[in-house]
Amino acid sequence: MKMKLDSNNWPKIHSAWCFLVFLYFMIWPTYTLFWGKFHNTYFITAAIIIVSFNLYFRHSQKNVEAKLLGLFWVWFCLAKILNGDGTLTENYYLVISLAVCFSCVSVGLAASKKQREVFLDWFSIAVGLFYAIVGIVCLYCMLSGKTVLNPISGDIIAQRFAEEQVVRLDLFNSHPNKTGGIFLVPFCLMLIQLFRCENRFWRIPTGLAALEFYLCIGLTYSRSCMAAASICAALLIIALVLKRIPAEKLFARILAVVLLAMLVTPLFYMSFSWSTGLFGKAANAYHSQEEIVTAQPETENGATDIIQNEPKDQSTESTGTGAGHSFEDNRNLGKQVKTLNGRTRLLEAIVVAYKEHPLYMLLGTNDDTMLRYADQLRYGNNYREELRYYNHMHNFLLQVLMMTGIPGFLLVLAFVVLLLLRMIRLFFSRKTDLPEILLVCPPAGLLVHFMLEAGLFTAIDVRSLFFFLISGFVIGTESRLDG
Repeated sequence: MKMKLDSNNWPKIHSAWCFLVFLYFMIWPTYTLFWGKFHNTYFITAAIIIVSFNLYFRHSQKNVEAKLLGLFWVWFCLAKILNGDGTLTENYYLVISLAVCFSCVSVGLAASKKQREVFLDWFSIAVGLFYAIVGIVCLYCMLSGKTVLNPISGDIIAQRFAEEQVVRLDLFNSHPNKTGGIFLVPFCLMLIQLFRCENRFWRIPTGLAALEFYLCIGLTYSRSCMAAASICAALLIIALVLKRIPAEKLFARILAVVLLAMLVTPLFYMSFSWSTGLFGKAANAYHSQEEIVTAQPETENGATDIIQNEPKDQSTESTGTGAGHSFEDNRNLGKQVKTLNGRTRLLEAIVVAYKEHPLYMLLGTNDDTMLRYADQLRYGNNYREELRYYNHMHNFLLQVLMMTGIPGFLLVLAFVVLLLLRMIRLFFSRKTDLPEILLVCPPAGLLVHFMLEAGLFTAIDVRSLFFFLISGFVIGTESRLDG
């Protein structure tokens, strides 16, 4: 029986390819050598198909955000060409990656409401199951203090990342901040599925998975990710309350939004400290029991002699150097808030670079050039080439400004502003159900996360792919409110 490929089938095929590309980047870090063999052929083939569908749908979709993304992509290529990469050989992978990311937006624009719901369900199942398994491995790693490797390839799955006075969770040997952003993706999906799932039985594993991802985010000690998750939780509570307040009671709705935002966000943020503290006590209890077992050598008759260990110096347990760790964030928060943990120096570097090279304002420059300015400001006269501290701009807007100049920055800023306006309209709409309203949580959380990290609009990974996928869902849902 032949399948009729009418106009209703094309969005399904397009969404399926975007789904497969996301899964590829999701599982790639588990075995980089194996999956890397397929990267050039698989990814390039998928990119051609996805971009082709995007061009087809864009022809029939009149959408300002999609046009802004297209213009930014064109300007990005032009800026790199004018900066000396005439054939885009140095930036070809990034050019293709951005085309794929931007094309994922059209999944939400072209698909019907039913198609979006089916896609979101299957997407949530796949992503939730994978990261639920990975999350268990991460919790074991933090509990035991042991680095977990892929037994076949030797790739790092989870490890402890020692930094200053805190030990943080690091997934796939990336960085705790990126790890927190990765777990933010399934956390947001589980929040949506809690209210999409009509079967109460399935809400139990969904809720447990959300709790697992919440704890993994907390164990990264990434303040941007904890703040992002807190905002998502506040949006959820506000949406639940607003559903019970009639639209006519405008003052009551405004008051509820303000009070709940001021109450839920800081409380949820502080809950990370409480939960990681409890986890730390469990970890120390685990290690205490493990030490007792290892301190019981067998005698000749197979029995064990219990050895009374000397009291430990308690000061060593909170340093984070051993397997047992108090899981307390002892970093100087006041000092880091004042300087944004050194991030203000990156803004200063842009100002200095623009004064010395005004053309950077128009065309931007490469990563290494701008980051060298920041390193020179950090070390002053003691700067040497081997003393490199910064590896990105720690803000996606600054990263875009650095790489594409003011024109690219304005295009991205316009996209973000329009997306925020659509998110606000969708969130306060009385024409949509709660799961559709909660679609605003993931892009809101990821925007907060990327305000202190880079990668959005300038790289490809599960975070950026998910952002553009779910942003397309928000745009598509909001644009049909008046339909």
